[in-house]
Amino acid sequence: MSETSFRKVIYYIVVLLSIVVIVWILTHKERYDYTNTSDSVVADNTPKRLATLGSLGSWNIDLEVADTEAKREQGLSDRDSLPEESGMLFVFDAPSAPSFWMKDMRFPIDFIWINKDMEVVEVLPNIDPSTYPEEFGPLEPIQYVIEVNAGAAERHGIKIGDILKLAK
Repeated sequence: MSETSFRKVIYYIVVLLSIVVIVWILTHKERYDYTNTSDSVVADNTPKRLATLGSLGSWNIDLEVADTEAKREQGLSDRDSLPEESGMLFVFDAPSAPSFWMKDMRFPIDFIWINKDMEVVEVLPNIDPSTYPEEFGPLEPIQYVIEVNAGAAERHGIKIGDILKLAK
């Protein structure tokens, strides 16, 4: 093969790979588009965004952040579903033992209780909306709670001791 032919082949490979990358970015843009969010994270890793990417064990998860009283009170209520690889991260100002209920919930969820050190301390699986008005709380003080679709914690092997890591 001549040098000119070799250069043409390399050129076409680069163009093809560029097209593939552009198409992938365009088709996955909504997963990473957090327009109108504040990207600040304070030194103790407390999220201050409307949305963030996190990992829990080997699970990479999109998290909607509920870091105000109003957002925590609303939670996932009045929604028909939650995207499969996502959840809601409840952030509290200090360690506490908050209680949750299934008021106005339309689908079952798992609760993942996380302490101030970002360590999973308890997983409460498959809580059904029919349990309302029963309340659920952690056995020890926590600072974060993640709600995910029922069964997701088990499917992804989430266990006590796993560490929540948030993208900066």
